[in-house]
Amino acid sequence: MFLILVMGLAACGNNTKPQIPTYHNGKTVTQDSALLTMLRVNEQMSAEADRQVLNYANGYSQWENGIWTRGYSNWKPMLREDESVMLGLRIFDLRDSTLLENIRETVQVGKYERMEALATLLPELHRGDSLSLLVPWYLAYGATGNEHVAPYSNIRIEIIVEK
Repeated sequence: MFLILVMGLAACGNNTKPQIPTYHNGKTVTQDSALLTMLRVNEQMSAEADRQVLNYANGYSQWENGIWTRGYSNWKPMLREDESVMLGLRIFDLRDSTLLENIRETVQVGKYERMEALATLLPELHRGDSLSLLVPWYLAYGATGNEHVAPYSNIRIEIIVEK
């Protein structure tokens, strides 16, 4: 019994890292074609989202992270890391301007997890900012969406950073 317990614990201690699935055919090693296909499809879907957002981007400026902004001013002091701030967010479907969510919440800069676009943008914002964002699905609610926003939805966000 003791020997079985020791062997079981020793087997659990194996910490091999996961690898991309490969198939061995004699001396030939090939990568999982389904995984590579999914990566290509994801890249194509992201590029299509960028093209769709670009159709609405007149008067907006694109940031390095892929979001588009209008109304951004950089003359005020920026928000500090870990600073709490009240945000007003109105989220619209980009295609037909349907209001999807109307949110007012206190968030902590550097710890915001609702969507990647806002998490990366918050440290650049200032108290009193009022701006519009165009956000492709992969920087918004992604492939899962939420109870108000459908998966793969490109969105427009009207954001107010309260003073």
